Parts: sequence; C-alpha cells; structure tokens
Amino acid sequence: MQQAIHELFDPEGQLDERSAQSLAGALSSNSLQGFDYLKFKQSYRQLLTMGMAEDLAVRSAFTTAATMGLTKEKLLQTAEHYQNVLQREEKQFDAALKKQLHQKVDARRDEREFLEAKISEYEKKIEDLQKQIVEFRNQMENAESEIAESKEKIEQTKERFTNAYQHFNDSIVHDVELIKKYL
Repeated sequence: MQQAIHELFDPEGQLDERSAQSLAGALSSNSLQGFDYLKFKQSYRQLLTMGMAEDLAVRSAFTTAATMGLTKEKLLQTAEHYQNVLQREEKQFDAALKKQLHQKVDARRDEREFLEAKISEYEKKIEDLQKQIVEFRNQMENAESEIAESKEKIEQTKERFTNAYQHFNDSIVHDVELIKKYL
C-alpha cells in the first residue's frame, strides 16, 4: 500500500523518491480502518484519471464512501489525522537532521580545532613528533572538504524532504478545500 500512497500523492513521480516513500510509509503505517481520507483520495484520483470533472469526482467519490458510512466530518477528521502523521514525520526528520549536522559537521569542526591545537603543541616538542604533525595537517586539510560535502548532502536531503512534505500537505489542503467546497 506504501507504493500506492506514494503514487496517490505523486502520480507524476516528480518528488524525491526516498522522501516520498518515507512519507508514504508513515501514512501507510498509520492508516485508519474503514473508509477514510486515503481511500476517498484513491477513489477521487481514479475518477479523475477516467476524465471526470473535479467537482463531480469529489461528489461521486464521497457518495460511494457515504454508502459505507463515511460522513463529511469523518472525512475531514481523517484528513487531519494524516496531516498530523505528516507533521510528526517532519519533526522526526528535523531531529534526525540536527543529529546528522552535529555528527557530520559540528563534530568534524571540533575535531579540526582539536587537531590545530595538537599541531601547535607538537611543534614545540622534539623532532620524532614531526611525523604526527604531518599526519594531523593532512587530516585538517581533508576535514574542510568533508564538512562541506556532508553539509551539502544534508541540505539537499532536507530540501527534497521539504519539497515532498509540502507537496503531500498541499495535496491534503487542496482536497480538504474541495471537500468543503463541494460537499
């Protein structure tokens, strides 16, 4: 169902695959029993692919769902449930992102500063420490490029996730507006 949810929100496949799959997985693992917003959206999207007008597709999908006990209030409540799931995913992503920034950027920067201090200390010591000083200088030179690479990768991941999140959320908001408008 995770792939179906992914395609339900991103039928053209324009979002970052990993981010969209992650969000779809969260929605799938938090899916509700019975006919809810996701099943409504699936029906609605199928009607649209058959060439049905948007307002007619919303009404028709809802009419079908109403025969299974779905009310407008329940439809809106379940849409809100899925928005809350997405928001929890965003918070978890932000926490993981901060952790990655700390581990891959701050920690490396701290290591670089530590190495600079060691170099200064070892330069004052006897000649047999010269080999260690050269090694630390090499590590310092590599640290800057690793920091830049790590930070860029993390920022790209954040941008792709934010794009996918915004797309999912905008889709729900749009659907809620349709529901409110046509039902």
